Amino acid sequence: TKALRDMGHIEIDEPFKGLFTQGMVTHKTFRNIKNEWVSPDEVTQDSKGFVDKKGIVVSEGKIEKMSKSKKNVVDPAHIIDLYGADTARWFMLSDSPPERDLEWTENGISGAYKFINKIWDLANNILNLDEGEYENNKNSDIKDELSFAIEKVTENIESFSFNKAVANIYELLNSIQKSMVNKTSSKKDLTDCLFSLSLILQPFVPHISEEIWSRLNGKGLAVENSWPKPKKLSKKTSYNVTIQINGKMRDLISLDFQTSEKQIVDLAVKSEKVKKYLHEKQLIKVIYVPNKVLNFVIK
Repeated sequence: TKALRDMGHIEIDEPFKGLFTQGMVTHKTFRNIKNEWVSPDEVTQDSKGFVDKKGIVVSEGKIEKMSKSKKNVVDPAHIIDLYGADTARWFMLSDSPPERDLEWTENGISGAYKFINKIWDLANNILNLDEGEYENNKNSDIKDELSFAIEKVTENIESFSFNKAVANIYELLNSIQKSMVNKTSSKKDLTDCLFSLSLILQPFVPHISEEIWSRLNGKGLAVENSWPKPKKLSKKTSYNVTIQINGKMRDLISLDFQTSEKQIVDLAVKSEKVKKYLHEKQLIKVIYVPNKVLNFVIK
């Protein structure tokens, strides 16, 4: 563009306000005894370690960016056939910030698939609730949680912090589920949350979003409807902190505003979801962003 401008062919200067560079998608590499690259699709793990389809041991190499030359690529068609496109989208958006490299793992895909099913099960459970058991429950907390989630998801999408937006959706889903189990909200309030949830899911997992919208008998398609707007929040007495290991979310804990940083660290290291990643690892440093994130840097 600038060359054409300098040559007098166009009058446009720089057409873009900025450049956002995405990270690479990475995967483990494998070699056989002939030192040839082996595709991950041909590798399984047994008592011997990693073996190929013939049962011959292969060596595990470095995690590197996907490339055909090193055969560490994953066919997206296979993932979509097995888990669905929403699962692949959710995993890629939730695992790492978009500017950082993303390690493609089977465990990550499996976890994303379980979460998609959790969303679907929750939606059906709410729609099948006995309205009589929930009609007198008028707790406003779930409405506040919904408004807070809409506000944070909107902010994080606009700032390209998709993994943070995903964490906000995790929080909202847990709040809805907790409210349903404890019967602290009416069926109408829970159903209203589902309407908004299906809309904020749309940019991330459009297929499950449309399925939930259809079950709710929503007007038209979810994608054709306006983005939900947060209502005025009641004063919050607690907040959630995302617990990360090397920048990856491992847990979410709810705290009151009087909790000190030391207390937060103590609670985090006792979490079952966090302990397994810290076990026998060297702690380099702890990064705390007040009221938002606690990140353990380990090696």
